[in-house]
Amino acid sequence: MNLLQLFRCLAGEHKANERRVRLTYNGWRARCRGCGRKMVRFNDGWMLHR
Repeated sequence: MNLLQLFRCLAGEHKANERRVRLTYNGWRARCRGCGRKMVRFNDGWMLHR
């Protein structure tokens, strides 16, 4: 996890770790660089998984 990105996560600016992206049966999945939360990719970009 990236410490600088962690501060951005606290402000709501999550960014996917593009080195560890995987394709599953229902879309692209990754984890946030700063906080490690699960993310999913939609047509308009990456969002946190609910």
